[in-house]
Amino acid sequence: METVCIIPAPACSNGIPDKDIMDFCGKPVLAIELIVYDFDGIMTDNRVLILQDGTEAVFVNRSDGWAISMLREMGIKQLIISREANPIVKVRAEKLKIPCLHDVGDKLDVLKKYLAEGNIHKENVVFIGNELNDIAAMSHVGFPVAPADAYPEVKNVAKIVLKTKGGYGVVREFFDLIKKGRKKMKKAIFITVRTGSTRLPEKALLKINERSTIELVIDRAKRSKKVEIVVLCTTESTNDDILCEIAEKNGILFFRGSAEDKLMRWKGAAEKYDVECFVTADGDDLLCDPELVDLAFEQFEKSGADFIEGKNVPCGGFTYGIRVSALNKVCEIKDSAETEMMWVYFLNTGLFKTEELENIPEVLQRPEIRMTLDYDDDLKFFKVIFNHFANNPFFTLRDVVKYLDENPEVIKINQYLQERFLDNQRSKTKLVLKKEVKE
Repeated sequence: METVCIIPAPACSNGIPDKDIMDFCGKPVLAIELIVYDFDGIMTDNRVLILQDGTEAVFVNRSDGWAISMLREMGIKQLIISREANPIVKVRAEKLKIPCLHDVGDKLDVLKKYLAEGNIHKENVVFIGNELNDIAAMSHVGFPVAPADAYPEVKNVAKIVLKTKGGYGVVREFFDLIKKGRKKMKKAIFITVRTGSTRLPEKALLKINERSTIELVIDRAKRSKKVEIVVLCTTESTNDDILCEIAEKNGILFFRGSAEDKLMRWKGAAEKYDVECFVTADGDDLLCDPELVDLAFEQFEKSGADFIEGKNVPCGGFTYGIRVSALNKVCEIKDSAETEMMWVYFLNTGLFKTEELENIPEVLQRPEIRMTLDYDDDLKFFKVIFNHFANNPFFTLRDVVKYLDENPEVIKINQYLQERFLDNQRSKTKLVLKKEVKE
């Protein structure tokens, strides 16, 4: 999920200013989850070539195809919704490797269903359209965009009117706009997960209300307002292929690295995606809280911390924030690949600026609540929570705490496991440094 600053609508009427977009950007900040395209007049110039046998052909722009592939690499979902019934739309979509809904009468109705099924916030959706029948769908999403030759009524609802006409690189121009608007400090959430769990086998793939537990973690991570990319960090084992498929399906990035050395896996992900700081979310943390994640990102910017530890919050609500420069240093000084309990290298070496997470709302200062998935009763706890909020997919950690206070028996389902969990962690905690560091 790329976070980009976009020029406010008034500055964009009659085309994008030549001046660098970063001079204009500020609020609103848009975390793009999905870009929806009309087909004719966006990817084509609206002309149709009719051959002698009645076959139709259209002109498309190769630069749009390249831009679409780049957007896919950024982890942004894309979709074509077209009124056109001609199979040429589907053929082009298959070539571009993006889903396509064609022969659509009511675009708004189809869009609403697609967003609901994908658990996608309409505020985080871009719709690029040019026709009058695009207006309802464009008005529904957070960021409507129009090409230069769109109908005047369509331009009136667009927050950006591009310089480019349909069929001449509309998607490429919008991609360039995103690239210019990206913040310099790339913030990430690294979701650390693998299928090889022992206490609760393949827990990442267990289902709650028809969604795998790892998808529930992804859903929460994507709700951060300050994150720029979400990366699923897994192993090179073929058993974890399915996790990479889930990441792609849910519009986030993935990285495959060491099964044993979590630190090196994060280092590889940070290098690949040019990350400056990140917040960790274990695959066990089904209720990792975007509000607490955003507090950590704010703290990184204000204090210059190397490592932020989440204390006095529900177990699983927030774990750690790490600056990549500190991570690189740890990878230089450690002398072990067993780094599951990696925090010790940051907190116990005296080499880094470490802080506890600050400004935690009082309502979330509840360390006695266990919200992590390790045992059968943890799964039972989460099923009760998610079943209660089944009709409210965007419920918050505040909502959960309120519900638990009103139903204290739910807390007790798995609370007794916390000491066993902590004992297991303590047994795995080791600080193994290279000889020259010790000396």
